[in-house]
Amino acid sequence: MTDWQIVLPHICPSFNLEACLASMGPVPVPLLLVDNSQRGDASTLSMPSGIEVVACPDNAGVAASWNLGLRRGARWTLLLSASIRFGPGGLAKMIEEITPLVGDYGLELGSRNPRADGDWNVGWKCIVIGRPLVDRIGLFDENMYPAYYEDRDYGHRARMAFGAIPWFKGGVEEAGVMKVGDAMAWKHGAIGPEPPTQWNWGYYCEKWGVVGDEETFLTPFNDPTKGLDYWPDPRERIRRWRDR
Repeated sequence: MTDWQIVLPHICPSFNLEACLASMGPVPVPLLLVDNSQRGDASTLSMPSGIEVVACPDNAGVAASWNLGLRRGARWTLLLSASIRFGPGGLAKMIEEITPLVGDYGLELGSRNPRADGDWNVGWKCIVIGRPLVDRIGLFDENMYPAYYEDRDYGHRARMAFGAIPWFKGGVEEAGVMKVGDAMAWKHGAIGPEPPTQWNWGYYCEKWGVVGDEETFLTPFNDPTKGLDYWPDPRERIRRWRDR
């Protein structure tokens, strides 16, 4: 089993991806770049060695992009957003410094120290998922399409399985990692004229019986025969989003 791998989904804008790649430096572990741009953005950029590109004919969505990597079975999978910029030492320095911090189930990267504008957190833009967590609760729900709420769903399933979020939260000050903001693909017209937040929130509420902002179901869709790894075939839901 490979210890480390990285999954980097891309949809747009290409300058965001280009800046992320430029800040990486040498790539010390396998990196899967899932190009959802449908324009071949990745093929136009200068790539560090060690990157494998999968060009999707349609936007696979964030959850499916992450799952492409997770299915490969590495011990730790770093889910990376193109909105991340690396500091001195680049990606190799970050991997070196976070490896001792990562537990069996993963690591949520964030700042340990307050800054002038308060605490900040990298969170799901740069988070490590451990293989034992995937073995316990399954892959990301691909019905959360094309983006948003796949992270909340996964965190909720983890809390249901373990009673609390099982992964560690660690500092990234030493590694020099900085979040620069959302890729905001919907603002660039990549996933439609508006973000799919309400679309996915409705599905999430149906799945977990949300009242107010609290999940009330103990199992998906309140079906005791369904495990935490269950999610329905997403193809029809994805088709309806694309045809809306």
